[in-house]
This record gives sequence, C-alpha cells and structure tokens, in this order.
Amino acid sequence: MKWRMNARKELEVLLSQPGLQTPLAAVVVFRDRKRAVSVVARLHKGSTPEELKEFLKQLDFDYDAGHGTQYLFGTVWFGQGVWAERVEYDGAENWYVRRMPDIPEYLIKED
Repeated sequence: MKWRMNARKELEVLLSQPGLQTPLAAVVVFRDRKRAVSVVARLHKGSTPEELKEFLKQLDFDYDAGHGTQYLFGTVWFGQGVWAERVEYDGAENWYVRRMPDIPEYLIKED
C-alpha cells in the first residue's frame, strides 16, 4: 500500500516540538533502490538560518512511507544530550527523540 509523505513536512513537524526548534546539525538520507534515487542532505554545526532553510528545501519531496521498506534515514542533533533519529520498527517509520539519561545517584562518587 502506498502512503505518500513529504520528507520536509515530516521533519518540520519534528522541529515544531518544544525544545526542538533549533537543530545544531543534521544528516538525512533518502534511498530508493528500485528507482536508483538517493538524496543526502546535511546541516553542518554552526549553520545559519538561511542554511537551515536550504537544508529543508533539499528535503521537499514525496516518498512512499507505507508499511514495509524504509527509505528515509537520519539523525538530528539538538544539544543538551538530545537528538532525534529516523528509525523503522515493525514496518512503521518515524522520528524518535532520544535524551541522554541522567547518571543514577549510586554511580556518583561522593567527595
């Protein structure tokens, strides 16, 4: 079953979440082996707002996001131990926000 999704709009939904509006760096890769198409979009650390717009412009395309093969991969770094990665689980794809866990008290030496 085909389910069309726009890669840019999907990433913009992620970037609209509280605390995720300003990515530090990102790499998004689209691979469609059937049509021999690849897109690699990179946002370098220290990029300007204009470079962020250009990065998003590179992702302005539709792809088949239906159940099955994963076509879109990526990682977006936000700082403060937070990042998002594009993963597939049981045929469904999505951006998952990850946070570095706090170090448990029992692993902290007391002075």
